[in-house]
Amino acid sequence: MIEFNAENRIQGLHKNEKLNAIGQEQASKLGKALRNVPIDGVFSSAMTRAVETAAYIYEHHPQAKLGQIKGLEEMDYGILEGQLIGDNIQFIQEMISQKWLKGDLNEAWPSGESPREVEERSTTALREFLIKESFQHLAVVCHSSINRVLLASLGHLNLMAFEHIDQGNTCINIIDYDPVLRNFTIRISNYTDHLSV
Repeated sequence: MIEFNAENRIQGLHKNEKLNAIGQEQASKLGKALRNVPIDGVFSSAMTRAVETAAYIYEHHPQAKLGQIKGLEEMDYGILEGQLIGDNIQFIQEMISQKWLKGDLNEAWPSGESPREVEERSTTALREFLIKESFQHLAVVCHSSINRVLLASLGHLNLMAFEHIDQGNTCINIIDYDPVLRNFTIRISNYTDHLSV
């Protein structure tokens, strides 16, 4: 969590905020929840909050390879970034219900990205990374919109599903990747029980 979450502001690609105290606590709980998983790679987007969260995981896996994957940064919400969600709720709902849920996934936020652009950017980045690197258990720290797009596109094979996928702060998704077939199978999505510990 960052201050924008607490203030119900729209965050995105250009709002590179640090974790606040609640976000640090959530990231710490995430790291502890994954401490017994034999993770050999900890990667994140290049955004500060993702790098900070990855560090909490890496703390329990100092033998793992640590790095960043360019292309997994949060969606660009354009001129809406930093604005209060409540002040823009009608526009947001119209964009989702009138455009995206009717299949127009090329419709972008004003001066920002469309779901289709985010899909192209993030899936290309992840696929190219997985071709170059080989891990048994890889932790990747991203962002809500990126997670939802990746889960919809790679797991459900249907980007239209992304608006119906929930992703909480520091949630855990478990996805199997077959390097031969280069396909993805979602095992667990939006697991957050570690936050109540």
